[in-house]
Amino acid sequence: GKYKDVSVLLKEKPELKMKEFSKQYVRDALLEMGFDPTKDKSAPKLSDDQVVECSYRYINVYEKITGKQFEFPSTKIPVSKRIISNLQQAGLIKGCIAVIMAGSDSDMPHLETLRKELAKFKIPSQIRICSAHKQPSRLEATLALYNKSVEP
Repeated sequence: GKYKDVSVLLKEKPELKMKEFSKQYVRDALLEMGFDPTKDKSAPKLSDDQVVECSYRYINVYEKITGKQFEFPSTKIPVSKRIISNLQQAGLIKGCIAVIMAGSDSDMPHLETLRKELAKFKIPSQIRICSAHKQPSRLEATLALYNKSVEP
């Protein structure tokens, strides 16, 4: 045919592309900005317009699935308090703690990054090292302890 493959066709005729309601929109936006995940260590920042478009798509999905109109949260409540409140309302927590588990302490730099990100939202966290392969019964006991806990 006239086009080598579907990608070439869609590049020349973007109007043929279906509007995606998934994370594909973000992937496409990053690729259009020249991002190469095989070479670049971090992705470029999306523009405000791209963030708005992505939000619109996810809100649209929410409304289609639930049949409810999306309500924006009050901006007067800090994000950290909204996260905790939502988890409490869903009955998932009474207090709040994030347990970051890994199989080896060689993962510690990544675990510390996660802990620091949670701290930005004032979410308390603990790092636990327990190998599912070498210590399955210890891991199972640790998870059971956390699952039975009603407070952090």
